[in-house]
Amino acid sequence: MNKPINQQKLLVASRARHFNDKQMGKQFIQNLDGPYIDKISSHFLETTILSLEVHEVKDNIDYVFTNRKIEFIPVPRSKSFFKQLLEFIHVYKYVKKVDVVFVFLPMPLSFFVALYAKILNKNIICYSGARWADAPKAKKSKLLYLFYKSIENFVVKNSNIRVFNNNEMYSAYAHLPFTEKTKPITNIINLIDNYKNYHEVRDSNEVFNLVSIGHVLQNKRFDYVIRSLPELLSQNIGVHYTIIGEFGDKNYYEYLVNLINELNLNETVTFTGYKKQNEVIDYLAKSDCLVLSSDSEGFPRVIWEAMLLSIPVMTRDLNNIVKELGKDDKVLYIGQDKVQDIVNNVKLLISSTVIKNRILKKSNIYLKTVFDEKPNEQVIRLYNTFLKENNDKNS
Repeated sequence: MNKPINQQKLLVASRARHFNDKQMGKQFIQNLDGPYIDKISSHFLETTILSLEVHEVKDNIDYVFTNRKIEFIPVPRSKSFFKQLLEFIHVYKYVKKVDVVFVFLPMPLSFFVALYAKILNKNIICYSGARWADAPKAKKSKLLYLFYKSIENFVVKNSNIRVFNNNEMYSAYAHLPFTEKTKPITNIINLIDNYKNYHEVRDSNEVFNLVSIGHVLQNKRFDYVIRSLPELLSQNIGVHYTIIGEFGDKNYYEYLVNLINELNLNETVTFTGYKKQNEVIDYLAKSDCLVLSSDSEGFPRVIWEAMLLSIPVMTRDLNNIVKELGKDDKVLYIGQDKVQDIVNNVKLLISSTVIKNRILKKSNIYLKTVFDEKPNEQVIRLYNTFLKENNDKNS
């Protein structure tokens, strides 16, 4: 029989690093996993957080944890997986003291915590943002790939609760009970609240502003959008294209600059370089359409950000995106004709208020299902449901 959640002790295999550095510790607690872990831990009797290089910084930062019974334990990590085996042996004693463990994948520490939890018959909550089998090391040989694949399978299949931020992993394990895609982090909503009344109906004579957000890499295929601009301009459609993101691929950036010069688009295309999140939201709020022209994507969070700002989205019809959004006019898709599809979609948004409003209405309905609960509430709901069903079976 499982105890109620408020009588259980929680152990978290955390992603925090260099916690002994004041600024890094502050960043983790205020902006990264800290608030998420804190809100989850507040439902438990007490929490132990295993983290790399954790020391006394928790007393020197602004964020105050709601659950004061939180202890941070340093866990050093070697580059060698097998040396980690020796280093992580002492973690066993912490797993032994708790009722449930929360593991982040694909961390090596999480594998050992899950293994010990299985041996000790503890409950396991698994959160995954990526696949072990996708790690650079796994690509070096088939044997390594199979090894990483097997430890991923072990952790996921032996977990009681599974929350995935990775569409591929969700598809692979969706048949297992208590498995869901994670709800999006709520700081998206907090950032966007400031812009809710910003986007107004634009005069038809104004320039139509396209924006793309992401590192300047070849697979982002910003060149498709750039190649669509001359045809729009030739039809007296005022348009401007802004690309926001770091210059990750120098060769591709130079290719784009040469293409812009060749097409005489120097006044039409702007590269901003890296921008902070609040600046990105500001650019997005002032745009008329978000364009995702990538050859490959997971599910980009920026789609939600644009929808929350009532900005129409134009995206490649990639499997992960179509699977999430469907084909019922929440977004405009870029198909096989890429450049021409972009031209046609821009003209459609400019010429038809009815179609634009239908897109925004359907995306708004979709958003209500996405943001119907906070990610920490999702984990607690799943775990409470598991405890109830498990207790009912054993009663």
